[in-house]
Amino acid sequence: MHRQHIGLSVLLLLLLTFMVASSAPAKHLSSADPQSVEQYDLGFQAYENADYVKALAYFNKAIALDSEQAPYFSFRGLMQFHLHQFDDALKDYARSIALDASEAYPYYLRANLYAHRDQDVYALTDYNQALQLDPEQPDIYYSRGHVYKQLGKYTLAAHDFSRAIDLNPHHADAYTNRAIVKQALGQRESVFTDLQKALEINPNDDKAYYNRGTYYSEDKQYDKALADFDQAIALEPGFAAAYFNRGCAYNQIKAYDKALSDFERALALDPSHAQSYNNRGLAYYMKGDYAQALTAYTQAIKWAPQDPLLYRNRALTYAKHKQNEKALLDYTRVIVLDPQNPQSYAYRADVYIEQHQLARAKQDIAQALKLDPQSAVNHGRMGWVLLLNHEGKAAQQHFERSLALDPKSKAMKINLILALLANQDDETAVKQWLLLAQSAPEAKQTLWEDIETLRAHQVDNKALRSFQQRLSPPADSAP
Repeated sequence: MHRQHIGLSVLLLLLLTFMVASSAPAKHLSSADPQSVEQYDLGFQAYENADYVKALAYFNKAIALDSEQAPYFSFRGLMQFHLHQFDDALKDYARSIALDASEAYPYYLRANLYAHRDQDVYALTDYNQALQLDPEQPDIYYSRGHVYKQLGKYTLAAHDFSRAIDLNPHHADAYTNRAIVKQALGQRESVFTDLQKALEINPNDDKAYYNRGTYYSEDKQYDKALADFDQAIALEPGFAAAYFNRGCAYNQIKAYDKALSDFERALALDPSHAQSYNNRGLAYYMKGDYAQALTAYTQAIKWAPQDPLLYRNRALTYAKHKQNEKALLDYTRVIVLDPQNPQSYAYRADVYIEQHQLARAKQDIAQALKLDPQSAVNHGRMGWVLLLNHEGKAAQQHFERSLALDPKSKAMKINLILALLANQDDETAVKQWLLLAQSAPEAKQTLWEDIETLRAHQVDNKALRSFQQRLSPPADSAP
């Protein structure tokens, strides 16, 4: 009787790139050993060619020839970072700072390493120090903005991305990331502008297309979203999040087979992504393939066992599959994980109603209404349980409350008519029915079926029988 929805999750990609200097810092190298400078220059050339192993070897030679030059340690540390030798990189950054504490670059590099390790407090300390030494460096603001974003400090992040843009108006990634934090701040009016600017600067920015696609998806402009996800994937065929979000968009337009194909691609690239399994389950559910949906939700739970949404989706599918005991177990798990969510109690109540465990259903709906007293749907749920339990007066009160909250609900108008009939107020029931029939003649079938349901639950009286006769049985129904 109550429609339930499976949640559809859309990921917003968080860009995280570490900017490095476009030229080697040459401060104080005039006093360095000439042969060490030659090795240093060769190391920097190898670094620019992304040959980090060869670059590391050259920087080792430079340091062996002259161990008093701070830039040598900074760049050797950077090579070690790229080669995932993080502890050695930290030692080199510390040595560089000890040799020359006035240079911002080693603080910046060490901050990037701390950020990579999610050591946010240390990262912010070093970014702040780097900015004190070089307050006009856009990449430092940009990288500090990432840390603030990861910490959920979106206002500070937006400020840093804006400062990076002020210092470098062609910083496409700063525009993209400012759009992300503005989205989080609810400033949607300027999100699109920033993403457009990012693509003007760099028309081949796969992540800007991706993020604009998520913007369009949230705005329900699915054709435009699909076009942007297509472009992001064309530019970066290994973009797992783009496949996932394109699959979500296909789900929304009911192109379930295309959605399933995209979720398969996303999982091939990221086999542990629980939301890809979850949304694959949604696609199968909507196709009516409940067995495959259950398999997908179970796989999702394997990778995210603390996510209540996954258990709720599987519970809904179990209930649809008439596996009510398993549905109850999953809804109970949802409540344990998220006891303040009123809908979890309401959904479990639906299963109890199906099993005619009306006392337990009443208890769950009462808890749902305690958490959200303004829920029209849950007042309707409570009214239906009370009606089935021969508590017509109380049921009528809940249906009236539901209609006060949602006056346009045709389903609740039907329920109120049923309550009036159960209370033998057939005169008022007829008046209500005549009003409803004018705007919703199709409600006749629903009302007939609901009377049949009540009578099957021994909720019966002369008023109900008389009204059912007044309706006359639909052609495809038996009285």
